[in-house]
Amino acid sequence: MATSLDSSSMEDVTLCSICFEKFKSPRFLPCTHSFCHGCLSSYIVSLCKSTETRLGFNCPLCREYTPSPGAFDEPDEWAGLFPVNAMLRKILDKSDQLLCEPCLREKEEEEASDYCFSCLEHLCKMCTKYHRKNLSSRDHKVSPLNELKSANRRSIVDISNSCATHKDEKVRLYCFDNEQSCCAMCGGMEHRKCEQFDTIENVVRVFKESGKVDSIMDDVNKCKSKLENAKNEEEKNITKIRLMK
Repeated sequence: MATSLDSSSMEDVTLCSICFEKFKSPRFLPCTHSFCHGCLSSYIVSLCKSTETRLGFNCPLCREYTPSPGAFDEPDEWAGLFPVNAMLRKILDKSDQLLCEPCLREKEEEEASDYCFSCLEHLCKMCTKYHRKNLSSRDHKVSPLNELKSANRRSIVDISNSCATHKDEKVRLYCFDNEQSCCAMCGGMEHRKCEQFDTIENVVRVFKESGKVDSIMDDVNKCKSKLENAKNEEEKNITKIRLMK
């Protein structure tokens, strides 16, 4: 495990912020910060052993509270229940491959200059240019390789608005009949008999103008306060029960 840390290490998104080494089986929390599976597990277990019984923990980076994903008395199992950061793992697997992957498929070798987070591929300058011009890929997130190390750590998580049915398509429509968002392909297939559609942008605009957002946020904050009080009470109850044994 690393014992020292310099500024360049802090900026490298391929390094775990707990051990400061290359990620090993990266897992991400609801706040979208990622950590090695082993590092996250050790952090959780150490935290739970050094304090009163807990129903969750705070993210090591942003301190956002994360509820336990499993049984409260099995904190050593929690880390394995968080999703693997497949995007970050793909970047790590290809960290030494600096050739354009679309060109390699054509048996050509061109130096990679950018990385597409949507395709999970390295691109050369020419492929990047046409990637951004093509209608099917113009919305993809593409970053120059020299900026990858200083990227926001939260951005290296695949939480895009891709369609659950058609992975390569973006969610662009909202079906009022089924109260469900979908892509254009879903609109022409699974929802072809539905009568009322609109674009996501128009639905969001109308919803914001209706004034319902503020009302919903008030309800969310009230619910959050009740859940925090319930969590604190539950932790106290668990501690009392353990002391009685």
